[in-house]
Amino acid sequence: KPLAVHDLSTVEILTPILREQLNSLLGVPLIVEDSVIGVIHIGMKRKRIFTKEDITIFEHIARCLAQAIECTLREEVAYRAHMEAAEQTEQLESFFEAITDGLMVYDQQGHIIKTNTAARRMLGMETQPEALYRATLEERAALYQIRDQSGRPLFS
Repeated sequence: KPLAVHDLSTVEILTPILREQLNSLLGVPLIVEDSVIGVIHIGMKRKRIFTKEDITIFEHIARCLAQAIECTLREEVAYRAHMEAAEQTEQLESFFEAITDGLMVYDQQGHIIKTNTAARRMLGMETQPEALYRATLEERAALYQIRDQSGRPLFS
C-alpha cells in the first residue's frame, strides 16, 4: 500500500539522506505476483501534499517498473542456467573426447548420433561415406562380412 508522508519532520526516518534532504515523501511498493520486491520513492525538497492522482500515477509507474524488474530477473536466471548448461556440455564433450576407447552413442533407431575421436579413428570413419553412418545399426551390419585371417568369409 502506498505511503505518503507530507512532512518528514513528523516521522522517524532511518535513512540519513532522506531525513536531511527531503521534506515530503511518497513510497509505493513494487509488487510481483503478490510479493513485494522493493519500494520506489519520490522525494520532495519542499513540503507537498500528494493527491490521489499523484498516488495513482505513481502506482502505475511502480507496476510497470516491477514488471520490468521481474522480466529482467527472469532473463538473468535463464541466462545463468544457459551458461551453466553450456559449461557442463563443454566439460562432458572434453571428457567424451579424452576417453581413449572408442565410444559411439546411438538413438533408439540405431542411428549414430555421437562418436569420439578414438571410435572414428578405429572405424576409419573419416574415410567412409557419411551416409554409411546415418544408416541404422541393422543397415550397417548388413554391409560387414566377417572374414578369417586369409580374407575368406567365415559365414556364407
